[in-house]
Amino acid sequence: MIVLLAAHLVAALAAPLMVRLLGRRALALVALVPASAAVWAALGTTAAFSGTPATQHLRWIPGLDMDLWFRLDPLSWLMTLIVGGVGALVLVYASAYFSDSSTGLGRFAAVFVGFAGAMLGVVTVDHSMGLYLFWEATSLLSFLLIGHHHDRRPARAAARQALLVTSSGSLAMFAGFVILGLAPGGSFRLSELVHALATGTMGATSAPVVIASLLVLMGAATKSALVPAHFWLPGAMAAPTPVSAYLHAAAMVKAGVYLVARMSPGLTEVPGWSPVVLTLGLATMVVGGWRALRQHDLKLVLAYGTVSQLGLITAAVGQGSAGALAAGLTMLVAHSLFKSTLFLTVGAVESATGTRDMRRLSGLGRRVPLLAGAAGVAALSMAGVPLTTGYLGKEALLATLLHGSEADWVSRLGGVDLVVALVVAAGSALTVAYSWRAWWGAFGTREVAQCPIVRPLTPTMVAPVLLLSLGALLGLAPHTLESVLAPATRALPGSAHLAWWSGWEPALLTAVVLAGGVLLARFASRFEAFQSRVAQSVSAVDVYSWSLRELEILSTRLTRLTQQGSLPWNLSTIMLTLVAAVAVSVTLSPPTTVVVRWSDSPLQVGIAVLIVIAAVLTARSRRRMRAVFALGAVGLGVALLYASQGAPDLALTQIVVEAVGMVVFVLVMRKLPRYFSDRPLASARWLHLGIAGAVGIGVVATGLYAASARIHTPVSALMPSEALEFGGGHNIVNVILVDIRAWDTVGELSVLLVTATGVASLIYLRSRSGSIDRAPSAPEHRPFLPAVSTLRPQDRSTVLEVTTRLLFPTMLVLSVWLLLIGHNSPGGGFAGGVVAGLAFVLRYLAGGRHELGEAMPVPAGRVMGLGLFIAGAGAMLPLLFGNSVLQSTPVDIHLGVLGDLHFTTAMVLDVGVYVLVVGLVLDLVSAAGAEIDRQSAAPRRPRGVGSAPVPTADEGDAGSDPAVTEEPGGPGLSTGVGGGPR
Repeated sequence: MIVLLAAHLVAALAAPLMVRLLGRRALALVALVPASAAVWAALGTTAAFSGTPATQHLRWIPGLDMDLWFRLDPLSWLMTLIVGGVGALVLVYASAYFSDSSTGLGRFAAVFVGFAGAMLGVVTVDHSMGLYLFWEATSLLSFLLIGHHHDRRPARAAARQALLVTSSGSLAMFAGFVILGLAPGGSFRLSELVHALATGTMGATSAPVVIASLLVLMGAATKSALVPAHFWLPGAMAAPTPVSAYLHAAAMVKAGVYLVARMSPGLTEVPGWSPVVLTLGLATMVVGGWRALRQHDLKLVLAYGTVSQLGLITAAVGQGSAGALAAGLTMLVAHSLFKSTLFLTVGAVESATGTRDMRRLSGLGRRVPLLAGAAGVAALSMAGVPLTTGYLGKEALLATLLHGSEADWVSRLGGVDLVVALVVAAGSALTVAYSWRAWWGAFGTREVAQCPIVRPLTPTMVAPVLLLSLGALLGLAPHTLESVLAPATRALPGSAHLAWWSGWEPALLTAVVLAGGVLLARFASRFEAFQSRVAQSVSAVDVYSWSLRELEILSTRLTRLTQQGSLPWNLSTIMLTLVAAVAVSVTLSPPTTVVVRWSDSPLQVGIAVLIVIAAVLTARSRRRMRAVFALGAVGLGVALLYASQGAPDLALTQIVVEAVGMVVFVLVMRKLPRYFSDRPLASARWLHLGIAGAVGIGVVATGLYAASARIHTPVSALMPSEALEFGGGHNIVNVILVDIRAWDTVGELSVLLVTATGVASLIYLRSRSGSIDRAPSAPEHRPFLPAVSTLRPQDRSTVLEVTTRLLFPTMLVLSVWLLLIGHNSPGGGFAGGVVAGLAFVLRYLAGGRHELGEAMPVPAGRVMGLGLFIAGAGAMLPLLFGNSVLQSTPVDIHLGVLGDLHFTTAMVLDVGVYVLVVGLVLDLVSAAGAEIDRQSAAPRRPRGVGSAPVPTADEGDAGSDPAVTEEPGGPGLSTGVGGGPR
């Protein structure tokens, strides 16, 4: 199971490259991955149906006692066949549905395969926290799939709507699982939790368990589009048809049904669980069927039909008896097959005719009889016509209800089964009607203004439809299907029974259902008119839109109240709140003793005095640049304090970070007025001084209190020996970053990347992807700084150019040296990366934005992405040696006459840090330097009547301005040296 999940991940990563090389044919190739899951399940049939299902165990977070368990029992086996088999056929279909010129095809392939892997995790994991992990992965990936056409506003809105609705339910589900896992007798293992509830070892009637079970149901209800969260599924039809055929027929929407089926043997013991499931399911069935008969878009007919069917299936699997669960699982199988068949059919119809509006289609059945026949078989199964798989499930459900379901809670309430049977019959009549509406709307003959031109369909598009339609014939083998599904129902009262004939009562009710459906189909126009007359003025979508709008208004008002657009105000509020909260805590629990160490040497006193002087100069300076350099002096003073305290690694990091900070400050300040604004109000100055003093005193007091309150030996006492024994390094700081706190490092790398993207988005107005500014190529000899020729002679500095020529390669070598020695000496990937970034900054200062493009022709965003990928690879590398993620593992490679190479896997993580930090510095300089230079050099047209605004930013990370000369005065304010910021 774990290998299959890894295969999906690898395939998702490789899919974009495969699409680039093979085009749309790559979709058929990656279909082998989900197909392998179905094959694996088929080969494991014996083990799945044995008394001891196959399990696999993965150590996840041992410190929290959270290990991932995977289990292949009959229910997981069934869902794996559906998820893998239907997913593979849909991918084959997609290879014909899309064209090689389709935009985002590589992204589609990657996300689709990733989603299939997430669904495989959902149906095989046996741990509630693991289930939540994969559950959320399906929500995020479905967001990308539904919004595949991100240039279309309806697709973006539908994707956001689906994500908000399903994610809100999943958060409730997460809370429910936590409560159930921590309750007396509870467990985070799903199999153990269900067993504890079913056997009574866990109190099913306690208030926390009842609340938790309803929270879990909220997650299932939002995922499977039950009332009142049903509206997101029809909106998701903005997705490409292959997405609808998989997510909304066989995969995503089935996750909620699967969860109810998985938990029902235990949660039926919880008061109110089954009645709530039944109520939501039956209401959804009726609402979906009612709305389906009003639609003219074939895809929307199927979408509302899916809502209706999901309600029926959920009600069946949550009813609480073995017979109803077997009927629900039968309908689950039937629905996955016939609904994916019909969705793919609609996609084929749209590809052949260019429309899916049934009012514009006529006579298509005669033109594509094979497709019409396959869709007809699927529609018969959806309608529940005898001998089909759909009929088998509905007949079993009606028989169970009419003969007495034997559910424990039903026995305490007389007449419930009969009422449920009548509601199911009414909803099934609607199902018969919209089944006919879907098929006749696509293939029937009617009067239209103009018959559409029918383009031929490829065999690759038709073959998956034919294969999936054969699923309707599973109803011809009721006893075989019963033997497959019965093991999943043994924990519930009653028995599973599937048969063509279950007695006169179910048969008569089925006949009434079919007759009612035929009448509704026959008088469809009158029924539509009736629906229009009784239609409600407010729908669930309206309520959702209103609530979202009101939430945005509320958030805007709160933001306006608390954030007035003033940076000093915001910082003052945050800092004073922090100081007040800490002061209250210290007051309530004052320290018994306070230990104060004023200094360890006279040198530290002198450094502190210099820091105070620099800080005062920073606050009192009226020139922006002077304040920047004074602030830099404060940072360098702190670095000296680190060095004097015996922390050269911290001092080195502080120095290089301070250097980059000063560069970024200068690049930004050059476009601002030379002087700070004059604020003559003395009261405001005294207020700011008071706030600053309060915050400073509060921070110092907090530090003293924290140091004085320690009662145990600090963990730092163990660091030297632990770093050497487990991390394999003498540099404790570096080992902490890449081994002891490696998870924090990986998370902080992601934060760095997101932060850099956010900073750049403030400057790049359209997109950060594109070409790089390059200097014109020289015909013969190319100098070391080729781009300086684009600058005017008065903007060049010979001293800076010569210095750059000497320091650039030296700094790059120094950065690599710091990277390599960092595990045992001061240095590391972060410091080395900053030094390398400063080398590129030097190239920019010497030759401007074109020189930066020559020095690094790769966009900074890609460099950061590569760094994060390398760090991720370094985190996973220990798994190849049988260790856990991010566990430092020594690696020895014999190089023959060259000797032996020894390193640890943490070195790979450090390399990722190095590359990402280089990309981060490049991104900051590209945004605050090169991009601002380009905007300044862009020609500006005078704005007159009817003139459009002139774009001020292009689509490149480092730019794509074809001009090779700067505007007069160079790319900024003049300092008299170099071609960088003047």
